[in-house]
Amino acid sequence: MPKLTDRVAQALQDHIVGSGLLPGAQLPTIATLSSTYGVSPTVVREALARLRSEGLVEVRQGSGAYVSGALRPFRIAAEPGGDASVLRVLELRLGLEAEAAALAATRASRTQLRHIRDAFKAFTVRIEADEPAMAEDLRFHRAVAEAAGNPLFAEFQTFLQQYLTDSIGVSHGRSREAGRMRAVLAEHGRILDAIAARDAEGARAAMRDHLQAGMARLRRPVRRGSP
Repeated sequence: MPKLTDRVAQALQDHIVGSGLLPGAQLPTIATLSSTYGVSPTVVREALARLRSEGLVEVRQGSGAYVSGALRPFRIAAEPGGDASVLRVLELRLGLEAEAAALAATRASRTQLRHIRDAFKAFTVRIEADEPAMAEDLRFHRAVAEAAGNPLFAEFQTFLQQYLTDSIGVSHGRSREAGRMRAVLAEHGRILDAIAARDAEGARAAMRDHLQAGMARLRRPVRRGSP
């Protein structure tokens, strides 16, 4: 379930956008918002701080909260049910990371290629020791994004980090239970090989295959000892 602060922040955002409030419009007082949403003033302050950090609200000391001139921020709402939300993030990653891998194949410097290799080696060590490897998985994908030669790929991946943790964590948990982590490792190896070979189409396909396989693992019932 989304946290109370998240729900109030979303409700406030919906009110601002749905009511067509223009930049400079003043929002109700904290006491009024607290009564409207049935929450404590502390929760309202936290929700306003969230919207302020996203550029949607401006808080003026001693005056109140106002709508800023920023565009509506992008947010991925947390949802109950788990798998459906994780699969949506994986679908979003398909477009982002497949193209990042293709660009990395043509643009990666020697140093960036070494970072990808180092991340793969660290991932390999954890898998062969049958240990959790989520951090190493994230490191590998981050290294690929950084090698794309466009900082926006890495910046958007930073935004997605909390959701990547969820999607990778669920996928790893089920893969370890079913003995599939070596398949995940092999998929990373094919991505690395294509990037190292400067094969853009191969890298794009390898990354896409890897993420689609991750989605398939989420949909597939877990059977202990199955490949």
